[in-house]
Amino acid sequence: MTTSKEKALQFISDYYNKLQDLNEKVKTCETTIEYLQLEIRFLQEVEIPKGQNAVILEGLDSSNVTKLKNKLEKLQEQLLEKQEEKLILSNAIHQYKYQIGEKAIEVRKLFTVDKRLSEKKCYSHMMYAKKQYVDEILKQSETIRELDNVDAQLQYILQESGIQKNIYSGIDMSKITDLQLSLQEVRRFITNQYSSNDYDYLKKYAYKKDL
Repeated sequence: MTTSKEKALQFISDYYNKLQDLNEKVKTCETTIEYLQLEIRFLQEVEIPKGQNAVILEGLDSSNVTKLKNKLEKLQEQLLEKQEEKLILSNAIHQYKYQIGEKAIEVRKLFTVDKRLSEKKCYSHMMYAKKQYVDEILKQSETIRELDNVDAQLQYILQESGIQKNIYSGIDMSKITDLQLSLQEVRRFITNQYSSNDYDYLKKYAYKKDL
């Protein structure tokens, strides 16, 4: 069964393929129009005047001028046809975009329903991972507290002996920042705009057996 995402992607692909086809036809028309305009200009400014001068100055037959004028007339007709074709294609593109917009509303309406469900599922997976993350912090923190407690007891003995004045916590809070993800970082990950610096430092922790 085709999903709404697959239908949306197919719709988008069909849209751009059709638009590309129409734009290529317009471009072909423009190239032909440019060629015809150059040919017409050359006939009008060079060939026909040259033929007319030859008739007057050299006494040549005017049949060549007639042929050139007939050719000019045909080229002008072709130019007009191509200009009309370009106009029709341009209007067709405008009409197609309007019609496709109406269909896009329906396609997006169906896609949005599934998009929201999929997003909810994705965020649920993220929250599951967050719970695993917090559970691991709680679990590993027990060991950290136990070690700190032992250290505190040793410091107490040192205090009792007069070697040390106060008892200090040995928990290294400077590492806490390494555990945090800022809102900006999360946004960069979700929008796929993160840099290597945002992620590469985690690679050395990729395998639990290496810890």
